[in-house]
Amino acid sequence: MSALSDDDESLHDGPESLYGDPEVEDDDIDDDDDSYEYTPEERSSRSAEDESEGDLEEARDLSEAEIAGLKRAGGIRRPRAREADKSRTRDGDELATLDAVIGQLRSPLARELNKKEVLDHITCLFRTHLLQKRDSHNILLYEERIRNMCIDQQQSLQVDLREMLADPSLQHICEFVRVCPKVVFPALNQAAKEAVLRRYTMYADTHNKIFVRFEALGSLSRISDVRIGHNNTLLKFEGTVTKRERRVHNLQVLYETCLTCKFSLDPVVQTADHQPSKSRKCPLCQRRGPFELNQCQTVFENSQVVRVQENSSSLEAGRQARQIAVIVQDDLVNSVRPGENVIVTGIPGNMYKYGPDVHSLQFYRCVEAVHIAKTQDTSSGYFLTEADKAEIHSLAASPDIVDRIVKSIAPSIYGHPLIKKGLAAALFGGEPKKVNGKHSIRGDIHMLLMGDPGTAKSQFLKYAQKVTPRHVYVTGQGASSVGLTACVQQDSVTKEWTLQGGAMVVADQGVCLIDEFDKMSEQDRKGIHEPMEQQTVSVSKAGLNVTLKARCTVVAAANPVGGRYVRTRTLKENVNLADSILSRFDIIVVVLDKPDPVADKKLADHVVDVHERSHPDYSQGADNSEQQDLNIMPQEMLRKYIAYAKANVHPQLRAEESLKLQKAYELARDAAKNSSAVPFAPRSFEAMIRITEASAKMRLREYADEQDCDMGISVVLESFVSCQNITNQKELRKQFVHFLHPGSDYNALILHKLQEASIRLEVGLPEIEPHGAMFMTCSELQAEVEELCVTIGAEFFQSPAFGASPFAWDKGELITWSKGLIR
Repeated sequence: MSALSDDDESLHDGPESLYGDPEVEDDDIDDDDDSYEYTPEERSSRSAEDESEGDLEEARDLSEAEIAGLKRAGGIRRPRAREADKSRTRDGDELATLDAVIGQLRSPLARELNKKEVLDHITCLFRTHLLQKRDSHNILLYEERIRNMCIDQQQSLQVDLREMLADPSLQHICEFVRVCPKVVFPALNQAAKEAVLRRYTMYADTHNKIFVRFEALGSLSRISDVRIGHNNTLLKFEGTVTKRERRVHNLQVLYETCLTCKFSLDPVVQTADHQPSKSRKCPLCQRRGPFELNQCQTVFENSQVVRVQENSSSLEAGRQARQIAVIVQDDLVNSVRPGENVIVTGIPGNMYKYGPDVHSLQFYRCVEAVHIAKTQDTSSGYFLTEADKAEIHSLAASPDIVDRIVKSIAPSIYGHPLIKKGLAAALFGGEPKKVNGKHSIRGDIHMLLMGDPGTAKSQFLKYAQKVTPRHVYVTGQGASSVGLTACVQQDSVTKEWTLQGGAMVVADQGVCLIDEFDKMSEQDRKGIHEPMEQQTVSVSKAGLNVTLKARCTVVAAANPVGGRYVRTRTLKENVNLADSILSRFDIIVVVLDKPDPVADKKLADHVVDVHERSHPDYSQGADNSEQQDLNIMPQEMLRKYIAYAKANVHPQLRAEESLKLQKAYELARDAAKNSSAVPFAPRSFEAMIRITEASAKMRLREYADEQDCDMGISVVLESFVSCQNITNQKELRKQFVHFLHPGSDYNALILHKLQEASIRLEVGLPEIEPHGAMFMTCSELQAEVEELCVTIGAEFFQSPAFGASPFAWDKGELITWSKGLIR
């Protein structure tokens, strides 16, 4: 039979070590003294050995693990019918007087509820509910829960408040729990203990305390809205764990032995100021010490303080995220870690510490946790319905699903197809791997946006913040190395050194968004080298040697030196970033603000359309001339699609696709050997693999195919080419033309270039009237498509795409059209 150590037998309910409530301490002492008493007939009915054998015979349908757990718990206690009738009669007599007792309660309610007879009636009523409540199938509701708790040797019994409200006899107790939880909870815990011991008689040798855990009903409160009026009531709020302190053992009951006469002194209960009485005298020898701590009998309580912060998604504009200290005790200790989203049900109160003056105290708010539930975002795969899954698979069956996902990324931002494709790959991510179970290879895709101001770089970061359930948004000017990784702080209460995770630790398995990345100092950027590649944060300070996980995707935005990006320079010359940090980004996109009549006209139309549709008075039926793109997925469905793909799809590379990636890598390495821009390092080859896997996830495929490889190669090579100066870009685009435009219809690309060139000519010739004759030579068109490395011939002019366009060819050198028809 397993038994707890003396340090772990801290089984008192109230937060005496932190609140110092004398009333709750008295209740805890009564809970320890009041154990369930069996009748003489029950004790003499049969021996403990016969009971265990009979119980195991009745539980022959259980598994071996469950039987072993029942043996440790002492077997199933089944009183004889006659004894059970006596028990029910005895409980019925007590319950009959409960309504009369409740009817006599006066104000203040807490003082009336603290009376022993009232607490005894509440204990009896709740114990009856646990033992006799049945579900719709006439099965005991809590029998299986209690059995599973004992098999797993747990201390928490999960109870649903809705089930209690459905019982008319417990409606008063539910109200008492809401307004006076610190008084009522000891009685409920005692009732749960008695209900467990009635079936498993020896479970008290494993755990001396049983705790009732349930989540409060009603809507969630905000941490910033907690006030003094909420003290000593039941409250529920949601947030993210940002800090977890060390576990401490709070003293509950002190036992001492006089070293002079070896006399054992009477126990001393923890006082309100956290210190046991020092003016003690041995009743035998009348000496005031020295005394020795009795380690075997002294009772401690496991306790821990965690910091919970408001979720950024629930904050109003201009409000700062607030934090609150949550005190977890007993079996809730170490149940959560930094970065997890939780719903906490607890009792607000106040903690205190000594101020500058020894006689002054400083109070700050806290919450004693009663129940903690880990949550996922509503778009998480764990909350998807069957209808959602069916719709996701229906979308994945579409051959253009990747294009639909890319179009759905930040639909309010016009253009930037490479950024949207890279951001989509970063949100889906690759597949993490472990080599021989030791060395790990990251699957997260890091992305850097570099370019001119006013090109929507920060807007892309804000969009990624909204579409991901777990994210941390920081700015380079206000972030430091320890703020991004981890810092060591001295606890204000215990004076011990504690570790607090930074942005990349809190964003574990999420996205860390860093704006103004160029504003960070070089020393601070060096601090994120390890979490970006190894995805861990190692700290060796103040005697702490800890390694934290930082498995997050980094999406950063930076501005060039001088404010504008100079195309005649390379990326390294335009930005003050070292090769060591640049090589850790899988995708680097250079964004330029170039005047272009065609692009500017389309951008202006898009901005006007977005402003019109975003107006609060806009009506869908007011203007039917502009229809939304049906290929754009709803944002809620996109979040569900991403969550489902990341949780359930784990694609692999086959030999054929691996050879194609290797060939592209070899050609890129050979072409980049003379480049002075960002080096094409072996990490770039891993980036190809990760983006290929991300493309397979978008299509919900278990194996990556040639189409996925084409996307991985094109994104990485386009990123590499955009980092070169204007001269090298033209040469590299000619070399990589088949990789940058895989499987493309070159006739469609040539027609697109022709349309752009014709619009520029129309803008440059305003004197020509509408529908006037316009022309362009084939030589001019050949210069426009030079980067495609194709020769324009009769095949293009005879293609269906050119035939359906408003252009005409005279079978010579001229291409003609009428002004205004192209737009």
